[in-house]
Amino acid sequence: MSKILVLNSHPDDAILAMGGTISKFIEQGHEVHYVVFSWAGQSFNKEEIMNSLISLGLKESHIKLLNYEVRNFPYFASAIRQEMINLREQIKPDKVFINSSFDLHQDHEIVSKEGYRAFREETLFGYILPWNVKELKFQAFEEIEEKHLESKLKAIKLLNSQQFRFYYGIDKIRALAIFSGLVRRKKLAEPFEVMNINL
Repeated sequence: MSKILVLNSHPDDAILAMGGTISKFIEQGHEVHYVVFSWAGQSFNKEEIMNSLISLGLKESHIKLLNYEVRNFPYFASAIRQEMINLREQIKPDKVFINSSFDLHQDHEIVSKEGYRAFREETLFGYILPWNVKELKFQAFEEIEEKHLESKLKAIKLLNSQQFRFYYGIDKIRALAIFSGLVRRKKLAEPFEVMNINL
C-alpha cells in the first residue's frame, strides 16, 4: 500500500477539496499523513480539527498540526520548505497532495510553491478549492462513492467554528462532486491538478 502525504495551509483545505478521496484511500489501506501548517488561526480549535480528521479515518499519529501565523506564510517560506523536506525524508511518500498552483490565497500559494520545490521528484497533485481560483483547471480525477462523500460531509460538519463560511454549504460540496463526476462520466469524483508524475 502507498504512503500518501497531504499538506494543508489550514486545517480544512484538503477536507473540503479531497475529503472523499482521503476517505477512499484510507478504506483501501493506504497510509495517509495529514499535515497542517497553520491550525490555530481563523477560530479553529484543536479538538474539532482532530474530531473531523479522525472521522475521515485518519490515525491520530498521522496528523501533524503546526502553528505558522495565518496569512503570513510568505515570511516563513524557507521554514515551511524545510518542514516539507523533513517530512519527505521521514515519511518517504509515494504521492503528495498540496494546494493547487493557481490558488490565489497567499498561504496556499506558499504551500504550493514550496511544496513543488520540496517534492518535485515525487508524484505530486494539487487539490482545488474553486472559490480561491481565477480559473478552474484540472487534469485528473479520483472517482468516489456516496459513502466517501458522506464521510467528507460528516468531517465538514464537525468543524463547528467554520459553519458560517459560504463554501461550507453541503449543497455546494455535493455539487462539486457531481460536476467532477459528470466530467469523467462517473457519478461522483474530486478534481486534481497534475503537478508531477514520477514513473
